[in-house]
Amino acid sequence: MAVKIIKITDTSFTVNGKTVYEDMNGNIAGRVNLSSEECDAFNKYYTTIKNTSKNIEVKNTQLKVVWLVHFGHQTKPKNKLQTAIQNYLQSLDRKVILNKDLGKLQRQIIFAIQKFNESYKNCSPINTHWFAINNDKLLSGVGVVQFTLKRGVIEV
Repeated sequence: MAVKIIKITDTSFTVNGKTVYEDMNGNIAGRVNLSSEECDAFNKYYTTIKNTSKNIEVKNTQLKVVWLVHFGHQTKPKNKLQTAIQNYLQSLDRKVILNKDLGKLQRQIIFAIQKFNESYKNCSPINTHWFAINNDKLLSGVGVVQFTLKRGVIEV
């Protein structure tokens, strides 16, 4: 989902139609009404605005959630099944996918691992699942690699 942020004044904004403003002490009020995605997008936007010149006029900025595929540390595989899965996951490293394609990619990876399990029946099967940690998704059960989908926001 795209998050639409409109700067109304130097201290007030709308985030998908919900008002967020900076009070007299410099604190942000109104964030409690935002979803986590909207809050993350606004925080990034607000930090960018505060770090740039006050003379820059920003209106109708849209931010989209994207996911970076990250192939982390790896250990030496013990069998052909682990080697095949490790090579497959490494081929996906550093790809950027849109938020709408996240579920499809997760299902595709689980399906591919199931196919590898069927192809290498002599090896102990690897059962994987996804779990969320902070704002990221981690593939658990592989053992020989740390594979993460890292959440990010880009301006459109």
